[in-house]
Amino acid sequence: MEKPRILLVPEFTELEWAIRPQLEEWAEVAVYDGPGVGEEVSEDELERLASDPGHRRTLTARRGLEEVERRGWERFVVVGDSTSNISACAIANERPDAVAGLALGHAALDLEGGEGGAINGEIRAALEHLVDQDREQFVQHAITQLTGANYDEKLSGEMVERVPLRLLAGGWMQAGGPTVGEMLAEVERPLLFVEHSGCLMYTPEGFARAASAFPGARTHSIPDKPSVSDEFAGLLREFCEGLPH
Repeated sequence: MEKPRILLVPEFTELEWAIRPQLEEWAEVAVYDGPGVGEEVSEDELERLASDPGHRRTLTARRGLEEVERRGWERFVVVGDSTSNISACAIANERPDAVAGLALGHAALDLEGGEGGAINGEIRAALEHLVDQDREQFVQHAITQLTGANYDEKLSGEMVERVPLRLLAGGWMQAGGPTVGEMLAEVERPLLFVEHSGCLMYTPEGFARAASAFPGARTHSIPDKPSVSDEFAGLLREFCEGLPH
């Protein structure tokens, strides 16, 4: 039987997907770095990538499409986590004929804060204040605290070394461009929505709204950040094995 094919979409870098080795035990896996990472870009372009999240996520989606085209994949599952869900949905919108299903960690319809919003506005405001004061401390805090310490010191260090500081600090949780909810409404594909329970940034209300808006989605709650979670890897396997061939 042919192995499932999985495209892991990054927020910034392929390093985020610590579960890649587990997935490669039973699937073909593609993952890549986002724009501005591991390559020479001009100061102007780096500034735009940091300040214009819609632009960066469009390029991230485009790179994902280029990756599957390079591999000759005609059918694959797209997997995102946190803000990379936006790029994952853009890929599905662009190639609905090729996408067998979408799996989204930290599933939410948008990145809106406020009462009942998907994002904890107080946490985001505190981080925005911190980035204005000390970008290095912001990155350290964001990577360790927002992931519930799921990114260990080694992984955090590798990410900081690979991803330009301006990009990490400027582009973490900004809204911009079409939302996940808007794009999913255009694509009828099997969905897996996974909540990171206890997450400091994403709210339970936001996940509940996403599940309510797409009642056909499979939903699960796990205690760790999906991109580093063995449990999420297992849920992905079940999801892929249940997709129509």
